[in-house]
Amino acid sequence: CCYDNHIGSCDPSKDNQRCNDLCNQNNCGKGGFCKVFDHAPPNHYCHCYC
Repeated sequence: CCYDNHIGSCDPSKDNQRCNDLCNQNNCGKGGFCKVFDHAPPNHYCHCYC
């Protein structure tokens, strides 16, 4: 599993690929996507699959 699976902030409508690339570059070989969390903004983060 990745040591930190919440990387930076993102725009859900256009940053899925950027998040996927970020995850791959940070030793998260499964990639990831832009995820919205249920708390006060900022709540959009790149989430890497573990």
